[in-house]
Amino acid sequence: MRELIIMTIIAFVTAAFAERRPSRRLGGLGYPKPNIIAFILPAIMFTVYSGLRQRCGDTYYYIHSYELLQEGMDMPKFTFRGNQMFEILQWLCRRVTDDAQLFIFICAVISLVPVIYILYKYSYPFDLSIFLFVTMGYFSLSMNGMRQYVAAGILVLGTKYFLSERKGAWYKFILIALIAYLFHSSAIIMIPLFFITRRKAWTPLTFIILTASVFFFMMFQDLLPSFLGFIEDSTYDRYVENKWFTSGQEGGSSIERVFVMAVPVVLSYMARHRLALLGRKGDILVNLAVVNFAISIISLNNWIFTRFSIYLGTYLIILIAWVVTQGFNNKSARYFYIMCIALYCFYFYELRYSIQDYWSPYFS
Repeated sequence: MRELIIMTIIAFVTAAFAERRPSRRLGGLGYPKPNIIAFILPAIMFTVYSGLRQRCGDTYYYIHSYELLQEGMDMPKFTFRGNQMFEILQWLCRRVTDDAQLFIFICAVISLVPVIYILYKYSYPFDLSIFLFVTMGYFSLSMNGMRQYVAAGILVLGTKYFLSERKGAWYKFILIALIAYLFHSSAIIMIPLFFITRRKAWTPLTFIILTASVFFFMMFQDLLPSFLGFIEDSTYDRYVENKWFTSGQEGGSSIERVFVMAVPVVLSYMARHRLALLGRKGDILVNLAVVNFAISIISLNNWIFTRFSIYLGTYLIILIAWVVTQGFNNKSARYFYIMCIALYCFYFYELRYSIQDYWSPYFS
């Protein structure tokens, strides 16, 4: 925990100074990118810290499954199904070494480096974004649910196409989404979201999504049989077999999380006129924030639904950083900036469980 706080302060201060000597090239939202050191230093620090872990979240189980692989076993047969490339990656690493550390490190690189780079390229200001990268829990939670964060790292490589206004961008993004699907089948959800979020923000669709999420939350028990039937023949069938949703042992996410995820939606609505400066990109980011808020409402029934928010986390950080600093006049922006720092420090304190069991022989 102490090491993470120190790294966050170093990354934040480095980014703040790097923004004083920006790159000559503009970022994805049309603002100057900071000096490249602002990307390099956090990418190295956070990736090394994550990649050298031996305990945090479900890391132990991935290490255990790696060690169970037989030496000299045949490569898994490729049949284009979800999760398969993750198995092949395990197999490739097992061919090199029986030490799972290499596998954990490679997964950390794929999970984190693309995300930090996209934040560097698109977010403004970057110092606030790298702060949110930690305090919103993206970094610490990436050590739990490793397969899904690997898929998320691949998906963000398609940000150029996801936020593009060109008509032909859809098939390029779908290709990247299908590659991510091979690491975790849930990544396929980003394909329909590509088309849903390309509509203008604050249309009736916005309120339909929010109303539907409240309806699903309130009618969860009545809709549960249909939902279980839907996932029974998918890669999530194990949740049907082990009675994940019906045993009552797994609780929902906290109500605090719902309020925190409502913040970017509320701020975006308040700053909707300035957000128009971002054009279609602004609409897409706002719509993703609405979808994320809807997921947080549904997750009150069972925390497993929050896993879908993993794919939206990077875009949520980009939106919050821009709205807080650019969505209001200077006096209000300073107020919202301070409030943002305070809110997400408190939120990360509530998420401290996600990093408390971290252990590495290199950082002990």
